[in-house]
Amino acid sequence: MNLRQWLPAPLQDKKRTMYDYASQFLPATASVTTTNEIQLKTDSYFLVLMGLATVTDTSDAVLAATAASNVAFNNPFLLTLSDSASGDTKSNVAVAFDNLFGNARYPFYWPVPWLLDPGAVIQVKLENLLATDRRVRMVFRGVRIFSPKIQGV
Repeated sequence: MNLRQWLPAPLQDKKRTMYDYASQFLPATASVTTTNEIQLKTDSYFLVLMGLATVTDTSDAVLAATAASNVAFNNPFLLTLSDSASGDTKSNVAVAFDNLFGNARYPFYWPVPWLLDPGAVIQVKLENLLATDRRVRMVFRGVRIFSPKIQGV
């Protein structure tokens, strides 16, 4: 993947490394919306390239339908993502979880990566539509780009 096309010119030649930021909902309580925040490191920008997730029951057993599936999930969750530091949101309403997250076997590559400033805060709101608790572990996989905040980027 050519990352340069997604980076402003001042960041294109900066040192980079792959990195995962994670959020865990242990549990994602039945019929409830829960909010988690992920504080990003202050020494680097973060370019989110894909979303990965694991959904289990409360004993951490993989759900039979998920284990048997060779394709997409059908996770009954709604998701809202935003950068609470800048106010940037990724949708005007909560969207289906599977629209943004796959799994290790079938990762969901975001069609347009999300560039976050140093010190940004990813706010994740997850609504469990089931009448059953679940455990949800989410990973924002991407690239850290080492640079202090650059005005105008």
